Amino acid sequence: MTKFRRIVAMGAGSNHINLPTARQQIIKLSGKPKPTLLYLGTATFDSDGGFDRQVRAFAEEDGLAVSRLDLAFATPGAKEIQRAIEAADVVVVSGGNTLFAVRRWRTLGVDALLKKAMERGAVMAGGSAGSICWFDGGHSDSRDPTTTAGHARSSAASKAKLSAKAKKSWKYIRVSGLGFVKGLNCPHHETTQSNGLPRASDFDEMLRKRRPREVGVCIENRALLVVDGERFKVKNM
Repeated sequence: MTKFRRIVAMGAGSNHINLPTARQQIIKLSGKPKPTLLYLGTATFDSDGGFDRQVRAFAEEDGLAVSRLDLAFATPGAKEIQRAIEAADVVVVSGGNTLFAVRRWRTLGVDALLKKAMERGAVMAGGSAGSICWFDGGHSDSRDPTTTAGHARSSAASKAKLSAKAKKSWKYIRVSGLGFVKGLNCPHHETTQSNGLPRASDFDEMLRKRRPREVGVCIENRALLVVDGERFKVKNM
């Protein structure tokens, strides 16, 4: 499996994958001047804003054929999902709620299709949730109430009613990934999020007390890890 493993994992999702350094690394790793790109926005519940921020520059500035496969609330047929993934030279996964995305993919059989795509040489890429998902697991903010499926589908008024206490009372969790890369991935490693807990210190505690047999991989917001078979390198953006 590792012979054809090509992965670009970034610390931050949002628009970081649209930055020139990230785009260049992904295109170069594909081995094609104009690879076809498939965007999976499951972790951000297929929001149009997520698509624009994370992959529009691949189309507008690099001239790539970019498509999207919406899976969060829609359920395309198995053949449609298979065709979309098999046609991709690059798969970009959005940031967002890793727990929701990986569970949804497994329900639809997307995890197996992504593994086959990687084994034939497709590049797997993404930041934050789109970074964690390729590893055995990750240090995740998927319990943050502002990143859940229920929150995504609620009205603006309901979102406004979410109390300050609720926004801060969540804890980081370990989420399972697809297992393409060994280790436990902590994106946003240098940051402190709305719960007030520095990710670096919480990740250290997770490894020491709850997951002592796992190896941690820490990726800061403006860094990316490029995996090519058994080789890897780290780049700053």
